[in-house]
Amino acid sequence: MATVENQLPIQPTGLTDDVIMACRNITGPTSYTTGGVTLGATAFGLQGFRVLMSSHLTASGTYFVRFQMPSGPGASTVTVLWYVASSGAQVTNATNLSAEKIRILAFGY
Repeated sequence: MATVENQLPIQPTGLTDDVIMACRNITGPTSYTTGGVTLGATAFGLQGFRVLMSSHLTASGTYFVRFQMPSGPGASTVTVLWYVASSGAQVTNATNLSAEKIRILAFGY
């Protein structure tokens, strides 16, 4: 499972009555599972996700992530898929990503 670090100090910020923005640094899992790892909205102080964005690459520049929402916007969880930047291939099963960090910006409620 990925580790969610402390929320950045400016977040969460209410944008409108029903949209909240929160930003977190995420540390990769110690043993990646092919097909992605689940990340809950509660880790961002949200009940559900509407949109997720990430920094283009991890801090090392080796990996990037993509998101899959299981039931579309408003889902309480999202699957985070990790990819190798140089090849575009998904990270292989059991890869240790615990030294990798990526910043995720979440919009939700």
